[in-house]
Amino acid sequence: MGISFGLVVYRRLKRRFTGAVLIYSFAAYFGAILFKYVLQTLTLKLHVGFTDSNPYSLGVYLGAQTFIFEVFGAYLVARYAASRGGLRSVDAASYGLGLAL
Repeated sequence: MGISFGLVVYRRLKRRFTGAVLIYSFAAYFGAILFKYVLQTLTLKLHVGFTDSNPYSLGVYLGAQTFIFEVFGAYLVARYAASRGGLRSVDAASYGLGLAL
């Protein structure tokens, strides 16, 4: 965790890391967590009952959610922010660090 914070502080002091980039990163991350929570609340019991608690099926179930909500969601937030002028190409590394934080 210290490494993540250290990289953000370094990037803030030596490079470009704006507050808007951090807000977009947090919006993407916490939005993904929220959507995963809601989906799992609605469907996890059904999934476990249908697959008889198969660990491989559960891995696919959770992995698909991670891909859709975290990866694709981060892309959608970045695309939205870029279209509004909130992110530029020089913010790419900072956005990634914000997501990792």
